[in-house]
Amino acid sequence: MRKITLLATFLILTTFAQAQALKKGDFFINPGLGFGVERTQTNIANDTTEGAVPGLLNFTAGYMISEKFGLQLRFERNGYISDPKDSIQAVTGNFLIGANYNFINNPNYAMHVGILLGGSSLAFTPSDEQSVKNDVKITSGGSAFQLNVGGNAYFSQHLGLFYEIGYAARKYSKITIYDKSASPQEQEWIDDKGTISTNDDQSIEVDISGIDIRVGLAIRF
Repeated sequence: MRKITLLATFLILTTFAQAQALKKGDFFINPGLGFGVERTQTNIANDTTEGAVPGLLNFTAGYMISEKFGLQLRFERNGYISDPKDSIQAVTGNFLIGANYNFINNPNYAMHVGILLGGSSLAFTPSDEQSVKNDVKITSGGSAFQLNVGGNAYFSQHLGLFYEIGYAARKYSKITIYDKSASPQEQEWIDDKGTISTNDDQSIEVDISGIDIRVGLAIRF
């Protein structure tokens, strides 16, 4: 009887030790969408901080190097909602590499904290009639950082749902402005803050940061 009890205890402990949502050697994919509440700020004289509400399209892929730690790649597109009076569309594209730590890893649920670093592209496209006629584009490249906490809940062997909330920050400099109606020496962008010339010595910087929320599918295999 004692041997049977010991064997049963061993089997139960072994089962619980192996019953984890994400195990060493697992791949996981999290496609989803979301939104953010962010602020934008530039180093232009007399500039003020403005709010921004991006819609997010997110694709994350990762690999578990242990039961606790994983590596991940993330591709994300942010489309910003602007005031109709601005006649401008803003989009960022982000590519990040990072790691996550699972501080909860139950049979069908894992919760993690993660950090990601990478690059980001920013594009402003004015949509007023004159800008469209002259094919005006304002672009920049920069850095991206994300710190997040989230969870994966699985309702089958391979499929489930994920959620995530986190802090995101992006920084851009060396703004490039294209206007086919102007020569490189004459290109400039005029807004309510005055004239910004691509030939100015001052480097124009744009900072975007805030809180993002993501939800979507959780796939493991």
